[in-house]
Amino acid sequence: MAANVFLSEKKKKWRVITPAICSILTIMFLFFIDEGSYSFKWMHQKENWIAFAIYVIGFLVSQLITSLIILRNYRGRNKVRLLSLVTVALGLFFTLSFFSFIHHL
Repeated sequence: MAANVFLSEKKKKWRVITPAICSILTIMFLFFIDEGSYSFKWMHQKENWIAFAIYVIGFLVSQLITSLIILRNYRGRNKVRLLSLVTVALGLFFTLSFFSFIHHL
């Protein structure tokens, strides 16, 4: 019984870590190809790190909402496919909504 509790705790931890890693890597790739520069020169400026954090948080929130609430009844490959498609749309929606909210302040 203790082994089952340990495994479920380990799975819960990876339910947050995996989307966080995916969000960071996806946004790093987008920042890498931004405006055709194909470099990581953006890392030298503090302002770019703020934008990076906002995008990562937006994508991470969208992944967590999608996986924990919307797709809890799906299993296996279908869940991964749906999570990938829905996450991009929700991530863009959250980040663009955030920037729109800031712009109107």
